[in-house]
Amino acid sequence: MITLYDFHAMTLPEKAATVWEGTFIGDRPEGELFVQLYNMGTFYAEVFYNREINEIVKVRGFKSTKLIEPYLKAIKITF
Repeated sequence: MITLYDFHAMTLPEKAATVWEGTFIGDRPEGELFVQLYNMGTFYAEVFYNREINEIVKVRGFKSTKLIEPYLKAIKITF
């Protein structure tokens, strides 16, 4: 299993490829970008995708659950 430390040491293309090994949690718009959240086991990763240029422009890894709050709005729980 990859660690957050190892993830931070990767290049952007390596991070983008590695994220596919995680579990997709959700997505959200952020200005001109589309952001996807993945659970990587011991940390989370966000992929920032620019639709206009059809390119991943940033991938960041983090452990803080505070950063997943923007995704919680899209989760609908029914009883």
